[in-house]
Amino acid sequence: MAKKGVNVKISGITGVYYDESSVRRHANRADRHYYYRFKHKGQTYKEYVGWESDGITANDAEEKKADHKKSLNRTSIVYPRNIT
Repeated sequence: MAKKGVNVKISGITGVYYDESSVRRHANRADRHYYYRFKHKGQTYKEYVGWESDGITANDAEEKKADHKKSLNRTSIVYPRNIT
């Protein structure tokens, strides 16, 4: 179990992480909030995907990251929602 508030990297999946909630519970453990990080034009961004209790998995986060990366290659505008 990870410490609360610590970003945990998913092994085998580049750029995908999760935080464990100190309040939400799922399957008798702390609920996980999945997100991915990426760089664009020298800045690092963090994009949240969703909670494990809502059916989101690390593979879903990886797919969202790949889709986002494709969209960044098609356009020069990025709308950062969660900047780290």
